[in-house]
Amino acid sequence: MTERTRAVIRRFFAAADHGLVEDLLEQKCGVNLPLTGLWADTQFERLWLAVLKLSNGDVGRLREAIALAQRDWRDVLVGSGFGHSLEAHRQWADGLTS
Repeated sequence: MTERTRAVIRRFFAAADHGLVEDLLEQKCGVNLPLTGLWADTQFERLWLAVLKLSNGDVGRLREAIALAQRDWRDVLVGSGFGHSLEAHRQWADGLTS
């Protein structure tokens, strides 16, 4: 888990949900996704931030975004606005946490 991802989790979710959100991202939205077996955390960051953005801080919506990523994670990138750029997710997150 990247520090940028953790910062967005802290910004979006109640403190009581931080551990749950991290677990969901790591266990349900990680190397278990198709074509991601060789990705590092820095590559997963784009996807993690996309599902966090779609969740808007709601654990139920986060679960829905993760389910979408499990079907086709590219849809999550496009739906979050991160599909067109390899930097958009960083700019978005840095704007939230600065």
